[in-house]
This record gives sequence, structure tokens and C-alpha cells, in this order.
Amino acid sequence: MNLISRFLADGFCRQWPAAAGLITFGAVATIACGQPTSAMASRSAPATVWSAAERAGSFDLLSVDMVDPSHGWAVGEIGPRDSGGVVWTTTDSGRHWARLAAVAGVATSVHFVNQRTGWIAGYAGRIDRTDDGGVSWRAQRPEGAREVFNSISAVDDQRAWAVGANGLGARTVDGGATWMPMTLGVTADLWSVRFFTAERGWAVGTGGAIVTTRDGGATWTAARSGTTQTLFGLALAAPEIVLAVGDRGTVLRSDGGSVWMPSSTPVDAALYSVAGSGRVVWAVGARGAAIRSDDAGASWRTVAPITDETLRGLVLMDPRHGAAVGRKGYVQWLQGEE
Repeated sequence: MNLISRFLADGFCRQWPAAAGLITFGAVATIACGQPTSAMASRSAPATVWSAAERAGSFDLLSVDMVDPSHGWAVGEIGPRDSGGVVWTTTDSGRHWARLAAVAGVATSVHFVNQRTGWIAGYAGRIDRTDDGGVSWRAQRPEGAREVFNSISAVDDQRAWAVGANGLGARTVDGGATWMPMTLGVTADLWSVRFFTAERGWAVGTGGAIVTTRDGGATWTAARSGTTQTLFGLALAAPEIVLAVGDRGTVLRSDGGSVWMPSSTPVDAALYSVAGSGRVVWAVGARGAAIRSDDAGASWRTVAPITDETLRGLVLMDPRHGAAVGRKGYVQWLQGEE
């Protein structure tokens, strides 16, 4: 099932003018949104404040990345009159977003390693690279019939990995001059890949699939997830703590990434993305769902949603700065805490 089909399957077809929305954790003109769910939460976790920003286009945004608290990029769907997808950029922490470039087809994932160098991946198995901050892009992998990449991850300007539908995988060790196929050992749709060192990485997908590598993606081993729920997102929450999120509020937590245990959450909505900075972790998903952990994913609290739009992508630069993207042109940004 591809990404757009997944959106529709979640029951968000109502008022579906293929749109984009974005949320960032960044500050000014604040609105108090999150409320603790217990007296203990009130003592240990500060309230969260949000601010409105201008819209970022009118179509679905599927992925966002930032290299510092100011500079970020977002990518996503194409409109009915567009010849390709659009790359958006911000240079002021998400207050304003500008259309930066057009690319061929739907871009499902973006990852930058510095302010100039980044990759996007998406439909038709395309992978494109930029070395001028996203102003121009060059295709690095030929299109493949019925191929879809859902996620791309990089550790520097030479080494990157992409995964997608039906166990599709590819990696590069030469900046994308060549992309080698990866055999991940699964036929499930893979929705997220993350490498936290050049050797150690994970990918997750449909039916609770989790695969891991210790040799830079040359070989992969299946891990027992203990769930059949589809897993959409991956994050490193603290040294050696890895988190995966998915359908029905599923959160899995692993110390080291080999043995995975469920972590209870206060939501039943699908969680599509998760990001961490130290012990602070956020996860976002369907109908604007947002949850936060202050102990590296061991426990979670609900943050009152400020939109009912589905949020698809999330990045966290530090406990006070980050971004999340979704649908229908709605833009918010947030910074800091009360």
C-alpha cells in the first residue's frame, strides 16, 4: 500500500483537496496548548506553547528535515496541475516557508546533512540529490516501474540509505554516484529507515516488521517486534534507546535495538512519526495527535491537538526546536516552553 493510499485508508477522505500542513516547535506569539494529565505530570512537565505561521502551499507535505533551529526543508505531494513535486524551505525556524524548487513526481522523504547537501526519495524509485541547499536537484537513480521509496536516511554526504514498498532498499557509499540494492529479508512495505551511525541502522514497516543492520546495510536481520500493527516511524531517543511508532498509538522501545518492548501511550490514533532529543521525545499522527515523553519514551502524556489535520513528518533539533508536517496547508510553529 503506498503512502497516499494509506492516508485514505485512515478515513481522512473528508474534505480531501490534497493539501499540506506544517507544525514546528519554535516560539513567539504563543498559545498555551498542552495540559498535564496528572498531578505528577503537572510537577514534572512544563506546558507547551504554539504559534501560528503562514501556510506552506496547498498540498500534502509528507516529510520535513532541519539541520539547525533555523534552516529546514519540506516535501510532499503534487497537485493536479503540477508537473512534479515541490520542495519548500524555511530560514527562520518555520515562521515563513517559500517554494524552492520543483522535482519530478511525489517526494515522500527528505534528509539533509548540512545546509547545502541533501537527498529526497519518492515515487518511481527516484532518488535526487542537491548540493546548493535545494535550489537544484539531480536524479541519481533511474525510475523503476511500480517502485516507491518511503524513507531516506543519511549520516554524511557520502553514505545514505532508502527503503520502500515491498521490501525495496538501496544504499550508497559514494555520495550517490552509485546506489546498490539492499536485501532486507522482508516483502513488507517499509515506512521508515534510520541510521544513527554509519554501521548501525533499523527499518520498520507493515505488520510490525523490524529489520536491523550492523554493517552499514550490507546485511539485515529481522527482529521480533511483538506486534502486528504497522510501524511508521523510528527515532533515537537517548544513547542506545530506539523507538518505533505506528498504528493504534503503538510505541515500541528498545535499549540497544535488539529486544523491543511496548510502551503505553494515552492515544489510540495512528502515530506516523517520532523524533527525540536526549530524553525528550515527540510523536505525531492522525487527526493532529501529539504526545510527548520526558523520559526517553518510557512514559507519555497527551498534548492537546491544535489541528485535526493528520501530521506525517517530524524532526526535532533539540528539546526546544523542531518541525512536523501534514496536510491541508495549515502551518504552525513552536519554540520553547513556559
